[in-house]
Amino acid sequence: MARKKLVTLLGIASVVLLAIHLAWGAALFAGLATWSPAIARTGRILVTCFALHVVLALWGVFRDWKRTRGQVSYARLALANTAQIASGILVVALSGVHGYLGSIYFKVSSPAVVAGYLVTNVLLFFACCVHVSVAGPHVLVSLGLVASEKAYRRAQVAFVVASVAVFGLAAASNVLLAVVGVSS
Repeated sequence: MARKKLVTLLGIASVVLLAIHLAWGAALFAGLATWSPAIARTGRILVTCFALHVVLALWGVFRDWKRTRGQVSYARLALANTAQIASGILVVALSGVHGYLGSIYFKVSSPAVVAGYLVTNVLLFFACCVHVSVAGPHVLVSLGLVASEKAYRRAQVAFVVASVAVFGLAAASNVLLAVVGVSS
């Protein structure tokens, strides 16, 4: 249970650091901020928290799969777990592409790099929002904040609505920043 709480706390830290990274990045692209070594430090802390979250979460997933092999699972729970795992894998893969394209975005003024970065970011936002919408209610259970089935269902709805709103705002702002960046 301690591993699960640590995974939860690292996930929360990753979301908070990601929000800081997104806000700072948006301000940088919009010309409202300048580059600072603190951006790189924040990015390294985010990557470290995220990597620990992934390693500990996968360790738990593989342990659970081995332990429950051959047992009957509930389809709804299996679907949610699959969505959480698949979106987590997508977040890892797209984060790597985002990091690579981000490192050359400011050095190369290529429409292909801009387009690739834009598409990668939108896909990354989508994968993050799917992951958080599925994992969010589990976080509340892990922290002991939700105990009843009714409260769990309400949390699911709240996280889905919030994730859809965040995805819409993040994708729209990314497109706007790309258009502003391309036109200037």
